[in-house]
Amino acid sequence: MVGLLLWQKMLNCKVNSATVIILQTKETAFFKQARFSDKSNSLFFLSDKSGKFYDLYNYDLSSKITKKVNSQELNISSFKLSPDESKVAFKVNDSGADFIRIFQLEKNQTLKEQTKPDSAP
Repeated sequence: MVGLLLWQKMLNCKVNSATVIILQTKETAFFKQARFSDKSNSLFFLSDKSGKFYDLYNYDLSSKITKKVNSQELNISSFKLSPDESKVAFKVNDSGADFIRIFQLEKNQTLKEQTKPDSAP
């Protein structure tokens, strides 16, 4: 069991309050890069709780349900959501090399991978 102490800004009364979020796992797991969503009442974070790789998860603060966001097997080292949260960019480690992969995001689930822009001069 891992406990994260996070500060959640209460929008309606404009004060900060502490919220303890406890994520239960059957095995030892690491959690990193937790970020609140700008569009929903949720928290995104990376964890290796489902196996040997880091995956992106979404924790809904209302329902207290955690869901894996990426359906693809990726070793995610960092992530960035687009401002409208319709896309997510992953920095993925593949055999020691880092790559950027961008996916459509709908209902906090990755869909189709986006084509990469041509980087040739």
